[in-house]
Amino acid sequence: MSGGFAQVAVDGAGGQDRTFTYRIPPEMEIAPGHLVWVPFGSRTVQGIVFGLVDVPQVEEIRDVEQVAYEQPLLSRRQINVATWMSGYYRVGLFMAAVQMLPPGFASRLRTWVSLDEERATNSSTDDLNTRDERALRMVKDAGELRRPALARRLGRGGGAVVDRLIRKKLLITRTEWEHQRQKPRYARVLSLAVESEEVEKVADELDAAPGTRGLERASLLRRVIDAPGIETQADLAREFGRSRVDWAKKAGLLRVHEIQVDRNPLREHQFQTTMPLDPTAAQAGAIGAITSALRTTRKESGPPRKFLLYGVTGSGKTEVYLRAAEKCLELGRTVLILVPEIALTPQTLARFASRFPGKVALLHSGLQPGERFDQWWRISNGDFPIVLG
Repeated sequence: MSGGFAQVAVDGAGGQDRTFTYRIPPEMEIAPGHLVWVPFGSRTVQGIVFGLVDVPQVEEIRDVEQVAYEQPLLSRRQINVATWMSGYYRVGLFMAAVQMLPPGFASRLRTWVSLDEERATNSSTDDLNTRDERALRMVKDAGELRRPALARRLGRGGGAVVDRLIRKKLLITRTEWEHQRQKPRYARVLSLAVESEEVEKVADELDAAPGTRGLERASLLRRVIDAPGIETQADLAREFGRSRVDWAKKAGLLRVHEIQVDRNPLREHQFQTTMPLDPTAAQAGAIGAITSALRTTRKESGPPRKFLLYGVTGSGKTEVYLRAAEKCLELGRTVLILVPEIALTPQTLARFASRFPGKVALLHSGLQPGERFDQWWRISNGDFPIVLG
């Protein structure tokens, strides 16, 4: 919504299990689950919108400063889970909620301070102590300093000195946001700028031309005809030469556009699709009990049932997990598989990825940050119904 008021769990609220109310500027569209920047004391901090209200319960209200991402990062269900976690584990609302945010979500807010020359010249020095004057000299000599750097140079209690000078308006602050540490990766690919028949006609003419230059150009065009929008401009330039790629673009035959590259941790793995095995009597009993419970709605049976699957190594427990996951997918549900340690992940991953090709996401601390970022977003978008980690 635009306008109204947001209830925000803020970072740096001393672990508080409460939200703070902020006014939503008319030009902003904000919903529960949005990651935002808000003023908190003398700082600007990140916060997560937990709810919206039409009428605030307090009189003095400050505005939301900025929305970090266009879309909400948390669903209503996740907000409810974070609220429960905060109460059960006695942690702040923000700390509970950030466990569900994408890797590298945090943006840094950099604050710079500079001297208000006019105020510093005209103000009385009676209210300034030695450290105040030293701080002002440092800023004047530097022209502009990052706020934390100035506080460190002043020594112990330097932050309080800087805050005091800002309140006296002797120092002017300027803030800027750094980009997120992780972001989507894009690649520039080549595709056809005109109909394929027209490009094929040009390729035929190049084949008939004398010399070898036309043959190389024709080969480039036919490569893109066969796989438009697949190969990157850089790869084709390495194979056919930058000049030939530039020629095709200038001739209006090929065009460049960007596509998002999925940093998939499974890209180098090859899994052969497998079919379900005939279960043993013991497996069939376990599968029947679990799938029967999955078919029963919570309204009919109350809280979900819990099952402890007992069996020695190699007794066939994984097949029971696979059948239970299969039933979940049939019912339109999603599956979370937790492995006790990373060392056991490859064998479990191989079983699930082979049974459910293209449906399994992987999340664990051993992934590269970019891989975790892309996996998180694809899970959030519903691309993977099974998550293993």
